[in-house]
Amino acid sequence: MIDAIQNFAVDTGGYEHLLGSGWNYMATDQANYGMIAAWRYLNGMRSLYDMRPEFTEEQKEQIQSLKDTIDAAVAKKGEDGYYEALVSAKETYDTAVAGFEDPTLRNYVSNYWELMDALEEEENQSAQKVVDLIDAIGEVTLESEGAIQEAREAYEALSAEQKEKVTNYEKLTAAEKALEELKDAQAKEEIQEVMDKINAIGEVTLDSEKAIAEAEKAYEALSEKDQKLVTNYETLVKARETYEQMKEAYQAFITGKPAVKAEALSYHSVKISWEPYEDTKSYYVYRKTKGQTFKRIAWIQDLSELSYVDETAETGITYYYTVKAASKTWGEPVYSKYVTDVTAKTALGKGSVSKTQTWGYNGIKVTWDEVDGADGYRLYYKVGNSAWKYATQTGSTSYVHTSVTTGQTYTYYVRAYRNVNGTKVYGAYSAGKTGKAVPKKSVITKITAGSKKAALKWNKVNGASGYRIYYKTSENGAWHYVTQIGKGSTTSYTDTGLKSGQTYYYTMRAYRTVNGEKIFGSYSDWKTVKVK
Repeated sequence: MIDAIQNFAVDTGGYEHLLGSGWNYMATDQANYGMIAAWRYLNGMRSLYDMRPEFTEEQKEQIQSLKDTIDAAVAKKGEDGYYEALVSAKETYDTAVAGFEDPTLRNYVSNYWELMDALEEEENQSAQKVVDLIDAIGEVTLESEGAIQEAREAYEALSAEQKEKVTNYEKLTAAEKALEELKDAQAKEEIQEVMDKINAIGEVTLDSEKAIAEAEKAYEALSEKDQKLVTNYETLVKARETYEQMKEAYQAFITGKPAVKAEALSYHSVKISWEPYEDTKSYYVYRKTKGQTFKRIAWIQDLSELSYVDETAETGITYYYTVKAASKTWGEPVYSKYVTDVTAKTALGKGSVSKTQTWGYNGIKVTWDEVDGADGYRLYYKVGNSAWKYATQTGSTSYVHTSVTTGQTYTYYVRAYRNVNGTKVYGAYSAGKTGKAVPKKSVITKITAGSKKAALKWNKVNGASGYRIYYKTSENGAWHYVTQIGKGSTTSYTDTGLKSGQTYYYTMRAYRTVNGEKIFGSYSDWKTVKVK
């Protein structure tokens, strides 16, 4: 306005009404009033024809605060946040003016139109940027999504006034629709591709991991909406579940060990037994000796058989046994691990002394049971609490121990042995069985009846020191001592003073005196005689 007025100034002072017409009184007055009005406006005073009192200090502060706010916003031109600062300044202005007691104060915010011009310029530029972004989309393809999204975001960031200046907005919505149609078509292809991948898994094996993982990855890449359209998804879930179970079972199989135990059954056989092992199709049984490597001795394909008897074991040798499980459940054959510390040692059976019997006054016959696999036996004895003493080694199952002390108790033990590679391998000692040597059983050979007497004859008992004779007068009657004969060589005796017509029952037994003690043999069978 001032520039325009000054165009009418004349050199001599004052103003002309028309250019080139010269000084004019009315024009000069009008120009001076205009200049005075501008000066008052720019210096914060009321307009020329506003006859109210000048502004209060409070009103001046209100006006200046708004001017400062606008100046600060306009000064940010070229910086980030410039438009936001302009909008904020406009909001501050509108709020403040709405609260003014004197609404005309707004007329004295001299930079208001500078703010509005800046806002309009920025809005036009922002709107044009969006217009340019929309135009740049061009022909819509799947690759246009980034450009469409950028244009949409830029549009949404505009104010309502700016949006109205976007002249090609319908082009944006059409591009979005076209993109959605393309994406729907692509989604159908991707959904079918996922379903094809799931169907391609087929029967689940340990080799299915890659196919399952690829199908899972393709499924996860779908949107949540498209995932719901995969009709065979449960097949994928089941495949993963089956695979994990199979993998777990496989790992358990190849890292586990069948529980094995071994026990000797005889001098040449060992029973190896084991617990059932999950998923096994057959079992391999191995054997070795210390320091050697395991060698297979059996292949068990009947899964109801959980034991094997090794009948080739040698007596007395410690063997290590193990069992390895095999399976084709997962395709190619796989094997479990195996224990290495299960041992068994074959041995002869424990000997058993079945009988001891006196074999004359200085002999004891010892008899024992045959032990399966034994090549021979060793017999030992002890007297009382003495140490064991060797009696004999024999291939027989009996032995007469001679030169024993009559009446002395002997305890006998036997154990079997087997010759293995030139070495005797022994079984366990039998329990002890006692025996004692006593004179042989006496035998009355003849009784001759006489008048009130009976003459007895008997066989001589070898080693006897003498004999004792007894009688009774009835079969169930009590025995009565008759006499003791102190010479072992005597073989007859006549019992006198008997009752005529009475039947007498006679018996006798030999004895041998050892260290002053009489050791008796068995009673003879009785013989009867009827006295005359």
